[in-house]
Amino acid sequence: TEIYTLSLHDALPIFHAAIGDLETLAGEYGRALDSYEAAAALANDEQLGAIEHRIGLLHERRGEWELAESSFEDALRTEPAPALAARIVADRSLNAHRRRRDDEAQALAQQALALAENAADSRALAQAHNILGVLASGRGDHAEARAQLERSLALASGENDPVARAAALNNLALALRAEGERDEALALTEEALALCIAVGDRHREAALENNAADILQALGRRSEERRVGKECRSR
Repeated sequence: TEIYTLSLHDALPIFHAAIGDLETLAGEYGRALDSYEAAAALANDEQLGAIEHRIGLLHERRGEWELAESSFEDALRTEPAPALAARIVADRSLNAHRRRRDDEAQALAQQALALAENAADSRALAQAHNILGVLASGRGDHAEARAQLERSLALASGENDPVARAAALNNLALALRAEGERDEALALTEEALALCIAVGDRHREAALENNAADILQALGRRSEERRVGKECRSR
């Protein structure tokens, strides 16, 4: 059996990036950015794209859309592997949507889907279908949104990727809520919340708790709002 080892020079960027990932989950965004920038400074060409992608995602969490776009572009300039390129383009699409540039977002989403199909990467495909569902929901095409998001959820579930699964569950829940299917939306939101609690993602946990509370209020079940997070943490 062959054993592969990393040199210290190659391992240090991975360690810094992993620390940045943990700090991001904990909501320590300033520290996370420092860790990612330390990783980028030490990274080789092959590692740099993934690290610049992480920096872009961090900026996106902070609502820094222009900085996020710049980091995503930097990541793509490193000519990453096809699957990673597909995920970066999908994140560019979501970022464009948040800046209300939906024509650009749609074009990027279709590009992400084509890249993911060419790479035959389920994780990238799940992300591409997810953003296509978000965009369809935004323009009021409920049937298309449900089809895309259900496809995303199936792909994410097959990959055993809790982050991608939580994203698909949340966006499908939002689409169902828009159609008035609040009970099913609540069940999916609670499932997404449990996944975010399990991975320790405080930012998304808080957002999902707010979504669940809004649904409970719409259902006239305000007395249950505080129950949701407690039950998900006990699962």
